[in-house]
Amino acid sequence: MKRRVIVLSLDELPDVVYAPLGTRGVQPLALKECPRCGNKVIEQLHVVSERKGSREKKDPRLKAQSVAVDEFDINCGKCDYSFTIRCENVYSDFQGKERVITFVHIITEDGNNEGWLGNY
Repeated sequence: MKRRVIVLSLDELPDVVYAPLGTRGVQPLALKECPRCGNKVIEQLHVVSERKGSREKKDPRLKAQSVAVDEFDINCGKCDYSFTIRCENVYSDFQGKERVITFVHIITEDGNNEGWLGNY
């Protein structure tokens, strides 16, 4: 019996995210790079696993709001550092208009959230 090999990749993620700079606009930041060594060679950033989930959020101003969370566990082939890219896709209905906002976080191999990186 042949085994099927599933290849995980970073193709689902955009190349850049945008961090707001207050009144000065937004700053594009490369998403597909190692936070430790700065490696941007896609072939050396290996997706080890991918997790998807969702949850409901309550906010009295919004009619409906749900959050879909996608996490990509990545290992850098150059410096052997492991990290996670977490994308929180927030779906909301505000004043009859549907909105989707994606927040991107980098999680270290110790499980510490390095903070909100930006949106896409």
